[in-house]
Amino acid sequence: MKSKSIQSTIFLLVFAANFSLLSAAVPTTPVQLEKNDSVIVSEELNNSITEVNVFGNLVVNIVKGSDGISLSGTQSAIDKISINTSNNTLSIMPSKKKSSWITSIFDWRSHDNSISKVNITVSLPNLQSLHLYSTSRSTLKGNDHSLSLISLSGASWLEATDTIYGENLQVDMRGYTKFTVNNIEAKQVKIHQSGSSTFEASTVNSNGEFNTALHGQSMSTINSLLADSSSMKLSGQSRVYIDNIQLSSTFKGKLYGASSANITNLATNGFNISMLGGSSLDIKSGQANTSQLSLNGKSHLTLHRFQTGDISTKEIGSFAKISMGNDE
Repeated sequence: MKSKSIQSTIFLLVFAANFSLLSAAVPTTPVQLEKNDSVIVSEELNNSITEVNVFGNLVVNIVKGSDGISLSGTQSAIDKISINTSNNTLSIMPSKKKSSWITSIFDWRSHDNSISKVNITVSLPNLQSLHLYSTSRSTLKGNDHSLSLISLSGASWLEATDTIYGENLQVDMRGYTKFTVNNIEAKQVKIHQSGSSTFEASTVNSNGEFNTALHGQSMSTINSLLADSSSMKLSGQSRVYIDNIQLSSTFKGKLYGASSANITNLATNGFNISMLGGSSLDIKSGQANTSQLSLNGKSHLTLHRFQTGDISTKEIGSFAKISMGNDE
């Protein structure tokens, strides 16, 4: 009896071992592709696209080339991005969630961080208009983009690494937006800023007029401005910093509130300035053939080594101040 018991025990152990090996060799569930694996999705666009709209917290690179769009990232993140084309417009945005009104009230997260990690590249041969919304970011690459309109709102950000060309270029910036550009070459350039927007340019070259208007706490910084004429309007606490301005015609400036402008060098034919409130204008050096000045409130105009030519003072308030001299 004892021998039979030992044999039964050995048989059971051998059977259990074989069954374990067999179970390990045969998977119990089918193998599936992980949605965290990186994939590339490409799509051709119709050749009439001239306008691009970017929403949400997406990052989009725009290059000059044949019509197309590619997305590189995880499949789960790409599935959350919506791409729509209508007539000549391409719109890229986060996909809308289908939820009840109760869920939407308690869903305090407005952004999905995973979609911001998707590398989106748009290739277009004839981009004319670019609109960025919310916290979207975009980079313009290549030196032959010819644009007529750039619009930024929310906290969007745009960087142009080369040159932007245009016959008549209009830039509209609101909110906490930022636009950085290496070079602008256009016949007419008009830049409007409000909120706390920031504009930075290395060189602006205009065959016609360069027109800029800043409001709120916006700021503009330009290394070199070459144009036929320039018109500048500042209000609120806006600030302008320009290293060098070369104009063949007239510089017109209107400063209100607590706005300020600092110019290292200005060379122009006509110099027409109107100032109100507590605004200030400081010019280190340069020259003008004729100058027309109008200051009121507690505005302050400082001209260091600036030769004003013939000066016409239209109106100077009792609290306004003009400082002139060769001081540093």
